[in-house]
Amino acid sequence: MYRWSNWKVLTHSHAYEQDSAQLIHFSVTVPKDGTTVVRYRTHYSW
Repeated sequence: MYRWSNWKVLTHSHAYEQDSAQLIHFSVTVPKDGTTVVRYRTHYSW
């Protein structure tokens, strides 16, 4: 969340944890030899 400190995650495909004012963390499981897509939409306000 590098753009600004006032943000809100509007939608997300996986659960996340907020680590700091500008950092979130997604813990996801990726299958062996596979892929996992993490999608999220954020609203920034100034």
